[in-house]
Amino acid sequence: MGHQINFFLSPDDIFKLEKEILSLENTLILKDQSRGPFPSTVKSTELTENGRHWLFFYLVREKDLDKVITKEVVTQGHWRIDEMFSPVIELIRSSYDGEIFRRGRLYYNDTYYNGQGKLVSKTPGFCAWAKKVISKARRNLIYDKNLLSYLGKEAIEMREAGVRFQPF
Repeated sequence: MGHQINFFLSPDDIFKLEKEILSLENTLILKDQSRGPFPSTVKSTELTENGRHWLFFYLVREKDLDKVITKEVVTQGHWRIDEMFSPVIELIRSSYDGEIFRRGRLYYNDTYYNGQGKLVSKTPGFCAWAKKVISKARRNLIYDKNLLSYLGKEAIEMREAGVRFQPF
């Protein structure tokens, strides 16, 4: 079963949330793709490489790093994290292009169907940590019923200044 929260976070908002989340059980940030079968860790989700601003990341407990499963995408020359079977939380950053502010999210699943069609639960340790991460985000952000999303302080200021928020 999947669990998620949607949010609108400015770069400053996400920096503050990252700091809170990274304090939980030696949490690491992974890029969503790597050049080889081993996930690439980064210090922050504020990442630009070769002119590309990265929006897609995963969070993982350091002790679960060896359990992260990757799949090769041969036609694109990289490897992607298989979030269905890996003990990770997907983090998609919000983006703002100067006109439209697009939503981000935290998402994880705690169960999946194995090759025999049997429902399998991820480890209790992962599930407890993932719940803590989502809970930490909820406590540090403000829920907006109209957007069905959580907002950071700077995002609220942007909304009050007339920035257009696009939830989908």
